[in-house]
Amino acid sequence: MTVPTIPNPELAVAGTLPGWNHASRRRRSFHALYKVFRYAQSSRSPAVLALRRDLDWRIGRLDRVRQLTALPSFSALAVVQGDRLLWEQYAPDYGPDSAHSMQSITKTTLNLMVGRVI
Repeated sequence: MTVPTIPNPELAVAGTLPGWNHASRRRRSFHALYKVFRYAQSSRSPAVLALRRDLDWRIGRLDRVRQLTALPSFSALAVVQGDRLLWEQYAPDYGPDSAHSMQSITKTTLNLMVGRVI
């Protein structure tokens, strides 16, 4: 017996990028990576940072923050210093309990740490 299938549009390559990585679909795709990478390893931390909420409302008034959070690709922004949560903002369809793809966060963190040491 043959099981009928259809191609996964998120994996179809157009130009040099798979469908999920095209700018017009990237945000939606990153929120649904479990559909794109069905056979990938995924994990979530058993613990989260205990942050003290100490909001600095000036951050949300910065032009650059307003520009960033107005982009169609925006999902979430958290500004943390030590154990203090200084600012957080989410897209209407997103929130603090939403899972988010953290690709390349290790490289970013390592570069920040090395830059701090140098």
